Amino acid sequence: YFLCLSLFLLVFFLVSFFMFQKIKFAKYFFIILISLLAYQVYEGNLQRKQKKLVVYNISKTSAIDFIDGKKNYLIADSSFIHNESRLLFHVRHHWWDLGLMENLFYDLDKISEIKGKNIFLKGNFVQFHNKRIAFITKKFHLAKREEKIKMDYIVISGSPKITIEELKGLFDFYKIIMDASNTLYATEKMMNEAKNAKVDCYSVSRNGAFVAEL
Repeated sequence: YFLCLSLFLLVFFLVSFFMFQKIKFAKYFFIILISLLAYQVYEGNLQRKQKKLVVYNISKTSAIDFIDGKKNYLIADSSFIHNESRLLFHVRHHWWDLGLMENLFYDLDKISEIKGKNIFLKGNFVQFHNKRIAFITKKFHLAKREEKIKMDYIVISGSPKITIEELKGLFDFYKIIMDASNTLYATEKMMNEAKNAKVDCYSVSRNGAFVAEL
């Protein structure tokens, strides 16, 4: 809205200056132009510093985004990342709004490793800046250990057969996120278990996309 209004006023005062030859219109034009440039510098600085974890609400689809400055790492179902029309409809406009310049894509079922400046993925585990995230899918298997693995977020995809108690036995975590690829039954079951166990559990199908500012 700010950009549209600023551009409209720039054109208005420029046209007014040429039509009426009054210096005040030129002054208004340059005041707005300087303000617009300052805003773009400010917004650019914010975008370079942004750090976000996003779990999108896309029906029957896993799509998890790690946004780091003007770059992002999208981990999603193969059918989604290879469908340009779905990408455009569901995520690209969001990326444009955030000023993202480099988009990297990873197939959730095939990915084994990511090494970046602020992100490291190995198997089902991600370290992104100072946050640790575990992906729990149908293929997930981890033997119970004496010491729990500390995690900030656990993202559950594809309706795996796992319970809250099993997760609590494996991890010391802050929040569970049920992505949109889980069935309604699996989501409701996990949400009810979490409520009874007093565990923080978020469903993107029920509450919309999950966004964490890191």
